Formats: sequence, C-alpha cells, structure tokens
Amino acid sequence: MSLIKPREYFSGFANVWTPVLGSAQLKSAPVPLTVAGEKLVLFRGASGPAALFDHCPHRGVALSLGQVREGCIQCPFHGWRFDETGAARLVPWNPEAKTEPLRAMSVPVAEVGGLVWLYTAPGTEAPELPPLAKLLARRAKSVVTEQLSTTHWSRVMENALDAPHLPFVHRWTIGLAARASAENGGRMETSFNRTEYGGEIQWSIDGATSGPNQGWIRYYAPNVMQLGFQADHGALPEQLLAVVPVDGARTRSLSILAPGLSFFKVMDFLIADRLRWEDRHVVETHDPPEIPPGSDEVSVRSDRATLAFRALYDTTLRRSFAVAPAARGLP
Repeated sequence: MSLIKPREYFSGFANVWTPVLGSAQLKSAPVPLTVAGEKLVLFRGASGPAALFDHCPHRGVALSLGQVREGCIQCPFHGWRFDETGAARLVPWNPEAKTEPLRAMSVPVAEVGGLVWLYTAPGTEAPELPPLAKLLARRAKSVVTEQLSTTHWSRVMENALDAPHLPFVHRWTIGLAARASAENGGRMETSFNRTEYGGEIQWSIDGATSGPNQGWIRYYAPNVMQLGFQADHGALPEQLLAVVPVDGARTRSLSILAPGLSFFKVMDFLIADRLRWEDRHVVETHDPPEIPPGSDEVSVRSDRATLAFRALYDTTLRRSFAVAPAARGLP
C-alpha cells in the first residue's frame, strides 16, 4: 500500500464549473491560464476547446510555448503532440512507442454562450453544465473584458454581492442616490433566498419598491453574479461578472456582456473603468485576503447576503480539492 499522499488540485475551488475565457479569446494559438493555482494551457482541438496541464509529461516543458498542429498541442521541446484528451498522438523518433503511458492530463472544458467553461478537476468526466451555462446556451456570442485584482477571489465575490457598500465605495457613481440615506440614519433591508442555481439577493433602502434605492442580485454559484433591476428580472442576463481565482493572492474578474447595444454596454463604456478601480482600490486592502471563518469578523443585520455567501463558501469550497485518477502526465 502506498503511503504517498495524492497531490491535491484546484485547492479551495475544486469540482466546479467556471467560465474562464470568452470564445473570441481562444483563437489558433494556445492560451496559458492559471486557475486556482493550477497552470493550464487552453487550445482549440479537433473537436473544440481543450485544456491540459501546462506541463509536458516527457521533460516538464510548458506546452503553452508550443503550437497547435492538426488539432493537437505540440510541445516546443521535442515535438510531442497531445490531443484534447491528453493522449499522445505523435512521439518523434519513436514510431514504435506505446503512447498510452505517455499521455498528458486533461481538464474538462465546454464552450457555451460565447464562453469557454472549465471544470476544476483533472482527468475526470465532468457533470452536466450548471444552470447558468444552460441559460446562456441561447446566446451565440459574449463580449468579455477582464481585470486583475491582488486579493483572494472570495473577497472579490463577496464585494460583488454586497449592496451596503454602494454609497461609500461608489459614492459619486452608482451609489450616489443612496448616499444621503446611508449617512442620515436610513435603513437597508437585505435578503438571500436559495435557488437551484445559487441564490437571489433582494435589497431596498427605507422601504423603496422601485427606483434606484432597491434592486436585486442573482448569485450563480460558485462565482458569477448578475446585478439587475425590476424591469429585466426575468430576462436573459445582459451583464454578468465572473470571479475566477488565479491563485491565493490574485483574481481575474470577467465582465461578460451580451453582444449589441444595451444599457449595460453603454454603462460599461462610460464608467466601468472607474467602478472597477473603486472596487479594486478597496478589496486589495482586505486582511486576511481570504474571507475568514464566521466569528473572526463582526457582522450586522445588513450583512445577511454576504453571510449567506460565506456559509456556502465554508460548506462547499473552503477545504475543497480534487485528486487525479492517475498521476501520469501531472506536474
């Protein structure tokens, strides 16, 4: 019996589907990408997007430095080629080589709604796509921009679900209308209702049922949010924010917009850079970078939504990891 502990992959963000790129970002060249501490290479294989660990099983070179040839990623060192499943399809100078033991390790991917999705477990068959991906299947394209923050993804996600910060962090932009109430004894009510896709947050100020002092946020577990207004409550999302961990100290935030002209696209053009700076300016100061367990920070009634996220994070992701079914091809 082996006493060697299996390596743990995607620690703290394992066994979940997440969008990682816009389809338009994955062209003919391989794309290196780090997700939850794991270095990957994405490329377009013969039957669609593929992801392998960015590590040639032969001599450990980064496959992302190579080229895509005949639907395979070709290692830049010795020219070995691997298909989207990780199988070795060409081993130069060794036509008699048995290729099965020479495979690289793959990670499940899918392309839906103009996005490339990745399932954070190596060498496995992924479960069905999440409800959000199925919803976005009605959309052929998405417009994706991204921003890098130097903090843990859980803090960025919590910030995205937090309505009480709007009149302070965004005091001259989207929080302007609520500022007077926030600074003069106003009352905010927040709620979090579990759904099949994650949860829905409702918030209102001083009992408002319409206008800028109320709204809702959909949380698509584990790491996507949609900010909305009553008028588009049942519509296909025009704007989403996906929060993707790079590692324990860096986070990629993907703004995902529907194609064509929309209110959200106009807002994104006019003030998005300012809003992103305002949020990043604050979240990068969190100490500790990862949201801590329950009693380590104080909370109040208006924190109901973010406390619900923390409970989900604690039970599903904080200690999560994936173990590969076999060690071959892994770093």
